Amino acid sequence: VSVGDRVNVMVFLDGDTQFMLQNMSVLALGSSTGLPQELTDDANAEAAPAPVVASGLFTLEGTSAQALKLAQASLGGGQVYLSLAPTDFEPEPGPPVINNENLFD
Repeated sequence: VSVGDRVNVMVFLDGDTQFMLQNMSVLALGSSTGLPQELTDDANAEAAPAPVVASGLFTLEGTSAQALKLAQASLGGGQVYLSLAPTDFEPEPGPPVINNENLFD
């Protein structure tokens, strides 16, 4: 996952897994925004590739309500996972909740 990619946020909580947020833009990874060097330093400097980040910290673009949902999911005992969304991804209205009873349906 790189800055500028779009991801879907899944939450596993109380035996169920569900997409909680879809098609969210990645603003930063770790402490890096991945902005090209010409936007952060000298305008004549050569652009540097985004650094590889070994961090579990992702900054996503979203509303205050989406941020609160994500905080509640992670602090409320849920496990949060991200999946990379394809460039042509269209969010699904109300994707299904997956649990042990319907895992292989």
